[in-house]
Amino acid sequence: ITVSEGCRDNFLTKANISDEIEIIPNGYDEDDFKDVNLISSKGKTVISYIGVLSPLYDTDTIVNALNLLSESSKNTLLFRFVGQVSETILNKFRETGIDIENIGLVSHKTAISYMKSSDLLLILHPPILGSKSLFPGKFFEYMASGKPILLIGYKDGYNARFIQENDLGRVFEFGDSENLSEYIMKTIANKPEINTKFTSEYSRYNLTKKMASVIMQTINICNPK
Repeated sequence: ITVSEGCRDNFLTKANISDEIEIIPNGYDEDDFKDVNLISSKGKTVISYIGVLSPLYDTDTIVNALNLLSESSKNTLLFRFVGQVSETILNKFRETGIDIENIGLVSHKTAISYMKSSDLLLILHPPILGSKSLFPGKFFEYMASGKPILLIGYKDGYNARFIQENDLGRVFEFGDSENLSEYIMKTIANKPEINTKFTSEYSRYNLTKKMASVIMQTINICNPK
């Protein structure tokens, strides 16, 4: 049992066991999304990055996209960082003229509140081929928030394909700042919606049922009557 296609493919480089691998992702806890307090957006469109932002990740694409926005669009946008972000990265975003909030580290429950209070939730990948297999644990909480996910990375990566195939947001390649800027402007004008019909499949309750089923099948195979 493994948590992602990337981990599965890594195992397959070491042994031909494709029929013996089950993927059960991290998922999300439904209780975390009960009684969530929303946080003021100051009447602006909110893009949020939640988590640790390493200097290894590509921030140039989103920063350049923000610089391409008109002044009127910039004035209606709020960019929130919730987690750990270096001052160097923060200064790059501040130089765009966008309203920047650096919230810092918060409790998990409060992080969920910030997710639910956003209009776009940002995921950034490092511009290396190995990032195609990345599937951050926060992704399923992003999905459960019901907010569009904005990923900057390889379009043929596992995380990117999942977003595109399930209509969960938009994916932009590294350096595609012009199209990204246009998408942000459209989001300011008309808040997008995402497909939430299958979200419950990834609740930890349902994923635990799936794991129990896999375990029982394994027991039956190993101990036939």
